[in-house]
Amino acid sequence: MKVEIKGLKIALEGSLTDVHPKVYESIHLKYIFTGEDLDTSKLQRAIDLSQEKYCGVTAMLQSTVKITSEIIIQ
Repeated sequence: MKVEIKGLKIALEGSLTDVHPKVYESIHLKYIFTGEDLDTSKLQRAIDLSQEKYCGVTAMLQSTVKITSEIIIQ
């Protein structure tokens, strides 16, 4: 897709259950991009592919944990 970014950080926020063993019930990923004139639709497509096709952690967790994400452009 040829998107030229200057930087990428990924921040995670998670929510644990109250009972032991405490496990994650939700995870929110913040994809923080740095760059100029970034095409949000292309960034979203890259994130979707990584989460749906290539990420083994997401594949393992998505049946038991609510995983959400957002794009932040700085």
